[in-house]
Amino acid sequence: MLGSLLSVGGSFLGGMLDGDGGVGDANAANALLNQRINSLFKEMGQREALRFREANKLYRSRLDNVMGDLDRVDAQVGQGTRASIRNANDQSQQAQASIMQRMQSSGLNNSSLAANAQRGVASDLARNVGDIYAREGQTRMQLGNTRAGFRSSLEGDIANLPLLQNQAEYARMLANTQALENQAHVPSGESGGFGSLLGGVGGALGGFFDGGGSLGSLFGGGGGGGGELGDFSVLDGWT
Repeated sequence: MLGSLLSVGGSFLGGMLDGDGGVGDANAANALLNQRINSLFKEMGQREALRFREANKLYRSRLDNVMGDLDRVDAQVGQGTRASIRNANDQSQQAQASIMQRMQSSGLNNSSLAANAQRGVASDLARNVGDIYAREGQTRMQLGNTRAGFRSSLEGDIANLPLLQNQAEYARMLANTQALENQAHVPSGESGGFGSLLGGVGGALGGFFDGGGSLGSLFGGGGGGGGELGDFSVLDGWT
């Protein structure tokens, strides 16, 4: 987009100032050209700064969304654990009641056999609850690793923005300087070459700002959806 802007702007200025074009004095024409060049690059810098601010907000929003999603998943794991323990307790109570009913009907409710059966049910309950907590621990460990990975990646993107902005600013300053130097070498009466000059510079910068390299990916929609974590298979059986 910026490359096209420079190309169109350069062609327009070059055509307007071609030949005498109502600007009789060559020095005045060159001063006006330099002013227009600087103005275009200044506008480019303002747009560039705006896009980096928007990128910073986007990355921070993604970080907040992802961490929020992980917090909700963590809460669901806790709810699943409590539900599983309640279910295990219910099953244990039902088993004990069934045993006692059979023992009473057989006249063995006070026998060692009844006591052993009850101890077996209690042992099963303890083992089931232990398994539930073990599964919860494994799931929370996986979630912790997932959280750390997302945070590291997204915070790295945020931390890298100033470096990308410095690189973009440096490239823009070089292009601005080159455009002024090229214009200084345009012979008097050939100011129409300014369109080709800015068109070429615009094309080069356009590749950097509007789709090439890291900045193209940054501002062109690359880098994944915000706040979407995908499939959490670790939740299977918990919810």
